[in-house]
Amino acid sequence: MAYRWSITLITSILVLFLAFVLLYGQPFSDDVEPGAKEIQTVTVETSAINERPSVQALEPQKLADMIDKSAENTRADELFYNTLPLSLRDTPRPTALGVDEDEELIADHRVRNLFEYYLTAIGEEPLDRIISRIQHDLSGQLDGIALEQANQILEGYLQYRNNMAVIKNQFVNQYGNQTYNLDVVKEMKSALRESRYGFLSEDVIIGFFKQEDQYDDYMMARVGVSSDSSLSGAEKEQLINQLDQHSPQWIIEASQRANLVSNVRTKEKHLRAEGATEDEIYSIRQQAYGVEGAENLRALDEQRAKWRRLVDLYRVDLNSMIASVGGSSNIDDELLNSLRSQYFEGPELIRIKAIDKVELGL
Repeated sequence: MAYRWSITLITSILVLFLAFVLLYGQPFSDDVEPGAKEIQTVTVETSAINERPSVQALEPQKLADMIDKSAENTRADELFYNTLPLSLRDTPRPTALGVDEDEELIADHRVRNLFEYYLTAIGEEPLDRIISRIQHDLSGQLDGIALEQANQILEGYLQYRNNMAVIKNQFVNQYGNQTYNLDVVKEMKSALRESRYGFLSEDVIIGFFKQEDQYDDYMMARVGVSSDSSLSGAEKEQLINQLDQHSPQWIIEASQRANLVSNVRTKEKHLRAEGATEDEIYSIRQQAYGVEGAENLRALDEQRAKWRRLVDLYRVDLNSMIASVGGSSNIDDELLNSLRSQYFEGPELIRIKAIDKVELGL
C-alpha cells in the first residue's frame, strides 16, 4: 500500500508540474474544432502515455508559408484586429514590450506572453488568423530593427512549438507500453530543451524559458528525492530542505503558496464531509487568504455551481435528443449546435463542446 501511495503521490506531482511546464507546447493543427485545444494539450505522464493519441503537427514549410502570408495581411481590416475572439474579450492585454538603448527588442517573458496570449485562441479561430493578430500587435508597438527581430523570433517560436508535437509523438511511440519511469520524463524534457536551439537564439531561450527551466529542475529533483525508496523519511526531508535552500526564492515562495492552497482544500473537503456551513468554509479561507481572497473564492464557487446547474439542464435536453434519433452517432450537427447555443455562449460554448467531445464523443 505504501508503494502504491508513493507512486500516486509522485504521479500527481508530475501531472501538476508538467502541466505547467509543458502547457505551452500545444501543437498546431489546421482542422482543430472549437474546444479541441483542451483535448490536444498533452501532459506527459508516462504511466499513462500509451493512453494518449498522437497529436498532429504542421509541416515546417507549411507553417513558414502561413507566417509569410499572414505578414502580408497585417494591413487588413482594423475591425478584425480590434474584435478579439470571445475567449480573449474582457481579458487583460499582455504587458507592453520593451526595447533597449539601441532600439533593439528586449526578448524576455513579455514577448513570449504576447505570443501565448493570442495562441490560447487556437481552436476558436484558425492559426493563420492568430498569427496575423500577433504580427499586427507587434507592428503596433515596434518598428525598425526591433520589429524585424520580433517577427524573426515569432517564426522561430512557432516552429519550436510545432516541433514539440513531433518530439512528444516520438516518446509516445517509443515508451507507450512502459509503466511510470521518471527517467523517461527527464529524457523528454532534455530533448525538448535541446530542440530549442534549432529555432531560437540563446538569449531568446534564456529570456523565454529561464524561470520555467528553474522550476522544471526544482520539481524533478524534488520528485527524485520523494521517489527514492533507499532513503528514510528523515533523509528525504533533509535533502528537500537542502534543495529549498539552494533554489531561487521565487520557487520557494510559489511552493509555499501551493502547499497553503493544498492544505486549505484538504480542510475544506473534511469540513464539507462533516456538514460544515458555507460560513465555516468562508472562515477557513479568510484565515488563509484574507477577506479579498475568501470573497473571490466564494464568487468562484457560485460561478461553478451555476455552471453545473446549466450543464445539468442542457444534458436533460441532450439526452432526449440522443434518444429520439437512436444514438449519439445519429445526431445532426446543426441541431446539436442549436441546442448548445440555447444554453451557452462565448467561452462557455467552447468549453461544453470540448466536454461533450471527451465525455460523449460528440
